[in-house]
Amino acid sequence: MKKVIIVIILSLILVGCSKNTEFNENNLFNSNLLAVRGDDQSWGYINESGEVVIDFTYDEASAFYKDIAVVLKDELYQLIDQKGKYVLEQGYSSLLRDTNTGLIVFEQDEIYGLMDLNGDILIEATYDYIGAFENDLALVSTDDLFGYINQDGEVAIDVTYPIARKFYNGYAVVSENGISFGVIDTNEDTIIDFVYDDISNVDSSGNVIAYTTQQLTPVFDLVNAPSQEILLNDYKFIYTNDWFAGGMLYGAIRDQYREIYDHEGNRFNQNDYTYLIIHGGYIVSAQDKNAVPTDMYQNDLREFFIFNDDGTIKASAPISESGYVRYESNHEMQYLLVIYTENNVAVYGLDKTYILEADSLYEVSDDLFITRVDGLFGAYDRDKNLVIDHEYSMLKVFDDGFIIYKKDGLYGIMNDQYEVVVDETYTNYNTNIAI
Repeated sequence: MKKVIIVIILSLILVGCSKNTEFNENNLFNSNLLAVRGDDQSWGYINESGEVVIDFTYDEASAFYKDIAVVLKDELYQLIDQKGKYVLEQGYSSLLRDTNTGLIVFEQDEIYGLMDLNGDILIEATYDYIGAFENDLALVSTDDLFGYINQDGEVAIDVTYPIARKFYNGYAVVSENGISFGVIDTNEDTIIDFVYDDISNVDSSGNVIAYTTQQLTPVFDLVNAPSQEILLNDYKFIYTNDWFAGGMLYGAIRDQYREIYDHEGNRFNQNDYTYLIIHGGYIVSAQDKNAVPTDMYQNDLREFFIFNDDGTIKASAPISESGYVRYESNHEMQYLLVIYTENNVAVYGLDKTYILEADSLYEVSDDLFITRVDGLFGAYDRDKNLVIDHEYSMLKVFDDGFIIYKKDGLYGIMNDQYEVVVDETYTNYNTNIAI
């Protein structure tokens, strides 16, 4: 059975990169430099022409963020500028850049503090934990209690909560007593009362999935946080593709069967399912209640579907013959259904369908489809022209137009015209601002 490798681009951890002085986590070159590893396992930096700009002297090296990078040497982390000069007066046991702000979390004796972009200390090592910044606030913890700091390192919400989560889409899930959960906004105003046993993070539609336990049985609600309106009430189960960032479609069990709802709490279609997984966008895998298997392990009745936005089916296929990919475009996740035939890959989006001559689809960008033939990677453009022959063991496209390829165990670089600008030379590369 042919399988799709789903490429998930996450930004929930402290990783990323930059181009010139602007931050873009999906660029290859950051401040016009790329961290690469040579044959001797040491790291250095090359420019877009492949010239070595900073010598190979580091044990590990991050991407540059606004002309400053994190490196590791002799078990200590440091910051360097574009000339390879150390920025800090001392090394640290850990340095992590925040993706959204570029601020740096440092560690001393297992206690964490915060530096600005250039390594100047905003907070001395004070906290047991400092998380990623979202909505200009970062979750912090000390003495088993949680609160939030702002980008200046000031306490924005007091460290008083026994349980708290990072902000998503302007809201955070917290508990005042460690038992009941509610939702607060960045001003610490209570948006959803502390009456639930647990609550999902607020998704991109402003909704949360929350439940209480009634007579030892969980009962689920779908609640819109901004309006505090209960969209779905007293269901056996409600779920989506991602409690961190879902919000397009929801699966719900009201009685015996599973149903699909949209972000406003309306039935997306009138079908009932015995099996239903929400994957993202308008893609689900499901088995209709009327499709009765002859064997309890029979999966051929389960299909991948891509729906139109009105709930009608655009395309479907058995899961043994299909899959899906997702990719980020203009900071939004896009989902495509992939159906395999004997010699082709059919790729379905909401607006267009592509038929590509390949064994499988590996990755998608705004411009290219990365496909495999006989285990080797190549690429088609959006006009379905084969622009990179299938002769590489790896291909990855970046927002700045560069393409990393791997051949004979070594990495090289192509430009946006698919011309090799750096021959296969290096044993590894790093586009993250974390190491």
